[in-house]
Amino acid sequence: MLIRHLQADRTVPLNPRLLRMAAAHDLTVIVEDNVTTGGFGACFAHQAVTSLAPSRVCTVSLPHAFLPHGPRNTLLAEAGLDAQSITQTVLAGLRSSSGHPPDTSDKAHGRTRPLRSVR
Repeated sequence: MLIRHLQADRTVPLNPRLLRMAAAHDLTVIVEDNVTTGGFGACFAHQAVTSLAPSRVCTVSLPHAFLPHGPRNTLLAEAGLDAQSITQTVLAGLRSSSGHPPDTSDKAHGRTRPLRSVR
């Protein structure tokens, strides 16, 4: 199993090299401390679906909703953006043989919203 960590330098235009790298892997997980709607993960997933880069894409990001006040670590954990939740999401995605990560909703991990997966 090969695992890579990349930090994208921009959203638009999306670097085509990232799509080619994603196509060489079974699962691409986008983690961002931004909202899902209009974020990097949404842009990347759209480009992956519409290009010739067949890769499962799972985005882990903040919900597009009002976030309560609180410590950053607590808010990120509630959104599934802490290390333990991200690890569980990646492992669940790798175990999946159906082409989609399995249900990673709030019941499974104590989050306040489900993750969105594409393809």
